[in-house]
Amino acid sequence: MNRTPDVTIIIPTHNRRALLDECLESLRRQEGITWEAIVVDDASTDDTWPWLQQLNDPRVTALHQEQSQRQAVARNRAVPLARGRYLLFLDDDDQMTPRALALLSAALDAAPQAVAAVGAREDWFTAQGYRRRDVHPRVTRVRDVTDALLAGWSAIPSQTLFRAAVVRAVDGYHPDMVPCDDRDFMHRVTQHGPVVLCPETVVIYRITPAQWRPPNIRRLRDAVARRAIRELPRSSWRRALRIRHMVRLVDDAEDQCTTGSPLRAIAPLVHALCLAPTVLLSPMIGPWVARRLAGRLARRVIPAPTA
Repeated sequence: MNRTPDVTIIIPTHNRRALLDECLESLRRQEGITWEAIVVDDASTDDTWPWLQQLNDPRVTALHQEQSQRQAVARNRAVPLARGRYLLFLDDDDQMTPRALALLSAALDAAPQAVAAVGAREDWFTAQGYRRRDVHPRVTRVRDVTDALLAGWSAIPSQTLFRAAVVRAVDGYHPDMVPCDDRDFMHRVTQHGPVVLCPETVVIYRITPAQWRPPNIRRLRDAVARRAIRELPRSSWRRALRIRHMVRLVDDAEDQCTTGSPLRAIAPLVHALCLAPTVLLSPMIGPWVARRLAGRLARRVIPAPTA
């Protein structure tokens, strides 16, 4: 391509040729935007690499890694080759909605101070056979998301468009932070400016039973948050630590609902509300916490389907 694209999409992939085909097809349906895709094949053992080599699309560049490495390594490898002003890290099993890139790009164009634009996502629970819109603001907002990130809010890479210059400024992903490298990356990027929150759904996020979450995920996320706090001005530490205390109290309330003791969830929730009321009641955190607690209670009341 001679024309410099508006957006570069970086897609790491491993042994998911059929899903990768669907992912790329969702890019071909994009409207009102020019784009390029860099697909990094992470030593797939299926027919992914031969298929990529014969792919007849000048907008798609394929890279191959002889040995499998972490997803963060694959993403970082592609960043120096990106020509777009904006970057999006797309998972190979996700699908973009037709105007996703145009909407997110327009949001960044309209907010030059913002470092990223985050759209809503549709969670697709493949085993259960249903979809839902993930909790996300219903109106466009430009805001500092530091407090929300510390409170547990996150955005998957597939729903987030970044300014390429900022991605390079923070030196990309840190592979040593897996499986929380996305959260760590977002913490570092958003120290450079606010984020545009767009209400439109931009990606269909596939959730399967095969997706793995370590049993100590809370401890790992807390380590990422504490690392981020150390990078804040010292004057912000007390507020940040209050927010992290609030998170632990909400986790305690969630555990009480999970074990069938919802009344015991009241005390930690009240304490959490007293610690950081503006954060807990914010449109980014409040509905998300409410859905978490309601989900835990529902699992106690509604029996799991039997085969």
